Amino acid sequence: MATRAAPAAGGASASFEFSQAPSAVPHKRQPYRGDAVAGPQTQNIMFDRRVYRGNTYAAKVLTPAAQQEAERLEREAADKRARRAVARKRRAEEEARPRTPEAVEGRSHWGTQTAEFLEELTDRPVEVQVGVQTDAFADRPPTPPYVPPPRGTDQGTQVEAGELFDFDREVEPLLEVLVGKTLEQGLLEVLEEEELAAIRAHQQEFEALRAAELVRVQRLEEEERRRTEERSRRLEQARARAQQQRAVREKVAAAAFARRYVQTVRASVMGRLVDRGFFFDPLAKEVETAVLPEVTEGALAAARRVQTARQLADALIKAALHKGEARRQAEADRLAAERAEAARLAREEEERRAAEAAAAAQRKAEEEAEAKRKAEAGEDEEEEDEEDEG
Repeated sequence: MATRAAPAAGGASASFEFSQAPSAVPHKRQPYRGDAVAGPQTQNIMFDRRVYRGNTYAAKVLTPAAQQEAERLEREAADKRARRAVARKRRAEEEARPRTPEAVEGRSHWGTQTAEFLEELTDRPVEVQVGVQTDAFADRPPTPPYVPPPRGTDQGTQVEAGELFDFDREVEPLLEVLVGKTLEQGLLEVLEEEELAAIRAHQQEFEALRAAELVRVQRLEEEERRRTEERSRRLEQARARAQQQRAVREKVAAAAFARRYVQTVRASVMGRLVDRGFFFDPLAKEVETAVLPEVTEGALAAARRVQTARQLADALIKAALHKGEARRQAEADRLAAERAEAARLAREEEERRAAEAAAAAQRKAEEEAEAKRKAEAGEDEEEEDEEDEG
């Protein structure tokens, strides 16, 4: 609805109004269709966690909140993977589990009521509360004041003591300020120590309360754990009892079936056993088990004795043959050794004779040489005598 003022014909101002009928907001959504194919979903990347925010060149520094968020996402992904693995394992076990076979002809499967074994779960699981606090923004450091570069040329001058001010007179206000500030700082430090002591006392009281709360929480968790274990034990006992009852029922049914089946096949089985010889003559069985083994054992013992005697005779003959062969070989070796010794002695005798002949020839040659030398010496003496006489 809108209102606007317009000038009237007589110069006076008049107002008029108009209204518009309500209508639905236009949109592009299609009405629901059961077989409609969903189109691509749009998403604002400004709120997408996969898009990195900040400088891509600098090192990524995660805040504690961002680290906690990343750890939470990782834990959720790990839990999801674990749940998927458990689901896959459960499906595989269900597929591998043997199914109930179809009922044989003349029988049918009966269903049982399991409502009496159901139990309502009223105990609450263990709950954990976690709080998260967003860190405050870091304050921007103050901008250092701008100091313009010096212009012009520096000049120096000499100021003597006592020309500008009197130290003893002008130092009093400075000392008053320094002493006052020192005392004020000391008071502030004392107050700060008292405040720290009060904070420590309050912290110790808080730690004591926290320890008591922790003990109480641990006691409650232990009670919850014991109740859970007791419930699990009761469920396990109920499952074992149901399994035992099922096994007893199966055994009773199997025994009844076996009795009925045995009654039907007993006559035919007995006939087949008689035909195949399972029911034998006691006298023939006694002969086979008591008489024949002894006779067979005696015959085998006699055959073994004969075989042993033959083996001993063969061994003696072989030993005698080996001994004669060894004796002949020893005699041949002795004759060969005697022939070799005679040949050696003959060679030594020939060598000795050759050596004696060589020694005799050498002595004869030496004697001839000595005689010749003596003859030459006699001729020399005769010549000397002749020379002496002449």
